[in-house]
Amino acid sequence: MRTFTPVGRITQEVETDEQKLQRMARASLPKHVDVEEKRTRQRQHCACGADLHAAPKIRQGQPVCDDCADKIPRLPAGRRPSRVCSGCHAVYPGVRLKMKNRKFYCKKCLKIKFGIDF
Repeated sequence: MRTFTPVGRITQEVETDEQKLQRMARASLPKHVDVEEKRTRQRQHCACGADLHAAPKIRQGQPVCDDCADKIPRLPAGRRPSRVCSGCHAVYPGVRLKMKNRKFYCKKCLKIKFGIDF
């Protein structure tokens, strides 16, 4: 085995029998990954426990099976609701809320608190 010294000279180290056996044992081990093991690690599961296919449906940012996707409603425009009403703390899409005094309110809260109807 060759090693480099800080000066740049090459020195030859004598390999012991134990080191030679370890090197040969490492060389004889298979270097490929088992395909079946790799497939099982990459398989995704739905919250219900069903296996997911190659292109699962996405609901609320999570991959789900077709049966669960039918049960879970799609969010508006496929995006997560982005704002919370400051009055009732309900979650709405940003287009359904109006700003009043630097806070966002839904239609019901605007009518109750401020008497505004839009």
